Amino acid sequence: MRIISLLEDQAQMIYFKYLVHDFHKKEIKPWEHIKKLLDRQNYLCLGLFDEENTLFAYAFFCTSQDSSWLFLDYYAVCTEYRGQGYGSIFIELLKKYLTNKNGILAEVENPAYAENEKEKQVCIRRIEFYKKNNWYLSQVYTCVFDVNYQIIQLPFYNSIDDSLIYEEIYNIYHTLFPSSIYDKEIKLHKL
Repeated sequence: MRIISLLEDQAQMIYFKYLVHDFHKKEIKPWEHIKKLLDRQNYLCLGLFDEENTLFAYAFFCTSQDSSWLFLDYYAVCTEYRGQGYGSIFIELLKKYLTNKNGILAEVENPAYAENEKEKQVCIRRIEFYKKNNWYLSQVYTCVFDVNYQIIQLPFYNSIDDSLIYEEIYNIYHTLFPSSIYDKEIKLHKL
């Protein structure tokens, strides 16, 4: 298994073939928005492949200028390979591949806001997956386009406190969204 940095056309193919089906419609950014981030060098798309170039998983990241942390925007194992350990393998390989970064920050849906018990259990399973793979829950919370999240971190070296996580996420969101959208659609707070 190996990680490959995706070229724009590869990332676009994964976006339309997989990503738009793997994530809830409310969570999907238009491809044109991702392309602009790629053009500004504020986005990184990686794939997990075997020796025959079969895609097993993918991860799309955003970074703000001068940040040593990446923000995991999208992460998924291809449907036919789920439940076989490839998600954990990918995370371990990411830690070795991203040696120039201090770690990864990500959003996980907050189970307290699940619409029903089934959805709540999905949120809890997702959090447990990340915890099993050495991610830590922070006390930084966000609401992005009416979806409530808690921020998690995967430090490669040393974890950071919630104040620094808040600052990193604030900068990431301002990289991802223009101020007019941030002011209207994004809420960020820490306990």
